[in-house]
Amino acid sequence: MDRVIEKKRIGKKQVIYILGGVGFLVLLMWAYSFSTKKTVRVEKEKVISGSVTFGDFEDVILQSAGVEPLNSVYVNSLQGGVVERIFVEDGGTVQEGTPLLKLNNPNVQMSYLSQQTGIIQNISQLRSIKLQLETKERELKENQMDMEARLDKAQRQFAIDSSLYAKGTISKLEYDNSARENKLQASKRTILKETIDQENRNRARQLEDINKSIGSLESQLELIRENYENLTIKAPVTGRLSSFDPIIGKNYSSGELLGKIDVLNGYKLVAQVDEYYITRLKEGQKGRATFNGKEFNLLVKKVLPEVVKGMFTVELKFENEMPEKLSRGLTAQIKISLSDNVKTLLVPRGQFFEATGGNWIFVKKGDKAYKRTIKVGRKNYQSFEVLEGLEKNEEVLISGYDGLTEYDEIIIE
Repeated sequence: MDRVIEKKRIGKKQVIYILGGVGFLVLLMWAYSFSTKKTVRVEKEKVISGSVTFGDFEDVILQSAGVEPLNSVYVNSLQGGVVERIFVEDGGTVQEGTPLLKLNNPNVQMSYLSQQTGIIQNISQLRSIKLQLETKERELKENQMDMEARLDKAQRQFAIDSSLYAKGTISKLEYDNSARENKLQASKRTILKETIDQENRNRARQLEDINKSIGSLESQLELIRENYENLTIKAPVTGRLSSFDPIIGKNYSSGELLGKIDVLNGYKLVAQVDEYYITRLKEGQKGRATFNGKEFNLLVKKVLPEVVKGMFTVELKFENEMPEKLSRGLTAQIKISLSDNVKTLLVPRGQFFEATGGNWIFVKKGDKAYKRTIKVGRKNYQSFEVLEGLEKNEEVLISGYDGLTEYDEIIIE
C-alpha cells in the first residue's frame, strides 16, 4: 500500500555547519590571494618618487614653436626643363617679377616657334582679307560719288531742256532724250545705293568675324608666348626667398616645387601639439611666448585638426607687440592657456603615465610601494590633476614602470 513520506527538515546545527564551511572557504580564498600577491625587488637608484600636493593647477600647454611668416607663396616650375641659369641666391629679397632661374626645354622652344609661325601666317591672311574688304569699300564710295555726279548732270540738263522745250527752242526728241537720261541715272543711283547698303552689311559681318578670329589668334599667340617665357621662373610676389636650392643641369618636372617666398608683412608661431589636447584647443585662446627674456601675448589663430604621428598643428599670432628681428626658423617656448587655474591635488608628471594611462600608480610607504587604483584628470607640463585615489603628502613612484606592471608590490632596496 502507498504511504506518505515526510520531508526531512534542516536543523539549526546543520545551518551552523554550512555557514561555517562557507566562511572557512572564503577565508582560505582570501589567504590564497594574499599569498599569491606578486612582489619584485628594485634598486633604489632605479626609481624616482614624488609627493602628492594640493595647489593651483595651471591649465596650460608648454610647447616649443617655430617662427614662420604670416604668408608664404610657393615657387613652382610652370614648364619642365633643365636648369640653365640661376639669377638669385636663397635668402635674398626679391621684387615681384624678378627672374629667379631659367630652364632649357628644346621641345617647348620648337613647339613655340612652330605654333608662332602658323598663327602669324593665319593672322596675316585674315588682315589681307580685311584690307581687300576695305579697298572694295573705297571703290564703292568712289562709284557712288561718280553716280551722284552723273545724276546731278542729268538733272541739270533736264531742267535746261525742259525750259528750252517750253519756249520751242529744242525739239521734242531732244527733250525726251534728256528726260530719259535723267530717269536712267536716277534708277542707277537707286540700284547702286541698294548694292552699297547690302555690301556694307556683308562687309560689317565679315569684318566682325575677321576681327574675332584675329583676336583669338593673338590670344593664342600670347598664351604660347607666355608658356615659352615660363621657362624663365619669376618671383610671383615681393618678399624673401627661402628653401630655394636649384642645381645647374638638374631636370625639373612641370609643377615641381622650387622654393618659397615669404611675404614680409609679419610672422606667426607654429607648434606641433599632442593629440591629447585636440578637443581642448580652439581659436582665440590666449598664450604667451618669451623672446630674449621678454614675454609677448599670443592668440590661437588656427587649429589644424589633422593628426599625424600623434600630433596636430596649431598656429598662433602676436596679439599686440611683435618681437624685433624675427625670421623663419627661430624657435620659442610658448604657453597656451586652456582654462583658469583651480585648486586641486597634484601629482608630478612622470613616465609612469605611459604604462598606466593614469588608472593606477605605486604608492610608496617606507621601503615598499603598493599598486593602487587612481583617477587623473587634466595634465600640464608639470603635473597631473588627481581626481580619486590619492591624498595630500603621499609619496608615489613617478619613474617608468617598464617590467613592473604585472607586480602588486615593490620592495625598494
